[in-house]
Amino acid sequence: MSMFRLTLPVAAAFIAVTMSGCNPHDGDFTIYRVNCKVQAGYERCRTLSRTTFSVHADTQIVVAYSPDHSSIPVVKLPNCTVYDARNWMCGGIELGAWETMMDGNYSESSDALFYQDGGRYVSWWSWWLTNFWVGKQ
Repeated sequence: MSMFRLTLPVAAAFIAVTMSGCNPHDGDFTIYRVNCKVQAGYERCRTLSRTTFSVHADTQIVVAYSPDHSSIPVVKLPNCTVYDARNWMCGGIELGAWETMMDGNYSESSDALFYQDGGRYVSWWSWWLTNFWVGKQ
């Protein structure tokens, strides 16, 4: 009985803290990049810097930063239209570039060059596994 008395208040406090100020349309979304080359018949990949996008639907703002490098400045993306953290678009034709997140799939206007050079977006576990086995270069 004493375990129940302790569990209920802890669970209620956790729910209250989690729900306070929580907007389901806001959030952070991190993309993970690797670069892969074929060497001696095997594909060799190395991790590239992660990018985290902090998305705010109520103000239509998307901010990008690198959790790997504090020296890289935080950037507010221009001309954003935001539905939620997994669906937004920034930039446009007048700027000559855009970045898009649709259903959690990220793309940018320069992706053709990124893919041509062996780049690809991967899941977080694939990025961490590559980082653990191969490391960064």
